[in-house]
Amino acid sequence: MTFAYSNFLAKVKEKGLAVQNRFQVVFSQPVCFEWSGLSDISLMCKSVSVPGVNVATSSERIIGEVREIPYDRNFGAANLTFWVNSQFDTREYFERWIDGIQNPNTRILSYYNDIKTDVVITTLNKMDEPVFETKLYAAHPKSIGQLSLDNESTGAMTLDVTFDYHHYSMKKL
Repeated sequence: MTFAYSNFLAKVKEKGLAVQNRFQVVFSQPVCFEWSGLSDISLMCKSVSVPGVNVATSSERIIGEVREIPYDRNFGAANLTFWVNSQFDTREYFERWIDGIQNPNTRILSYYNDIKTDVVITTLNKMDEPVFETKLYAAHPKSIGQLSLDNESTGAMTLDVTFDYHHYSMKKL
């Protein structure tokens, strides 16, 4: 089938296009610390990079040319950006989670099952109805980005948080 612009337009009119600015992120509470404003943290999510997947390969010569043979799946990190409110709750939440992973005074690490939680990223349509879900299993923050302060900036402060996770699933709703 050859490309025809009219076919493309008809398909877009029939099914529509997904939009980037309609989503929600929901965290479950990890065991390693207590936090009462979890829904507030979810509301402050400004952007999400839904992770991708890579197929790990090795070069093998069986007969003839060298071929890349798949042997594993590797998941990319999930990057989330949050607005920081005037009380710095967002920063405090992720700092407390990191402190729950490793106590800053004793340097003792927590059990893996106590630091992880599931993170659900739901994509919404233009009527704010859920249409697609990505679930990160056994997620925890791997890094908290720096906060940038600048005398010439007037925009809202944001915080980048990178999450590691065991695996993910995706499904249409």
